[in-house]
Amino acid sequence: MTIEAAASKDNWLGEAEIKGRLRVTGCTGRNESPHLDYEYRPSGKMSAEGRRTVGDLAAARSSIWTRGDFAGRASFEETFRGCALRALPDDPDRIAVEGHREIASVKIEKDLPVEVVRKNGETLRYRFERKDGRLLPTATEWVFGDRVAVIETDFKKLASDFYYPSRVTMRDWFHAGWGPEVYTYRLKLE
Repeated sequence: MTIEAAASKDNWLGEAEIKGRLRVTGCTGRNESPHLDYEYRPSGKMSAEGRRTVGDLAAARSSIWTRGDFAGRASFEETFRGCALRALPDDPDRIAVEGHREIASVKIEKDLPVEVVRKNGETLRYRFERKDGRLLPTATEWVFGDRVAVIETDFKKLASDFYYPSRVTMRDWFHAGWGPEVYTYRLKLE
């Protein structure tokens, strides 16, 4: 994994680019994987404390995009089991979700979930692209009050039915004008 962080290099021990090895274990292709674990080992000379700092930061950044990855959620049946779903009269494209621990509503356009409003007030907007007959979420906008953070994702097919990000770009995540940070992955299944 290569991390390009020129604009936020102070977070990365002053480095504008860091290369290393990322190992993801417990991944089922769903962000609710019960034992998902990230281990990042930076290459090059770095103190043990620096390695831990960079490793923890890489894992934290990776977890940010997995939390918002709509393709990573459980199946529809699992996600909405026990919930009441109803169209809103003033917005027929929006479905209110009652009884879910996290989701308040979902907006549907052209049969795709393009916006999810969470109970904590966050709004996630999705853009999809079709690749090999599959829809992949290639951009997520997180709306935090008056600020919009963007995560753009390119995917690589690792197996016949398994895609994983090959490049993730984050912008405006911690404040307006933050980033971008770009994470490039050379991937293989073990």
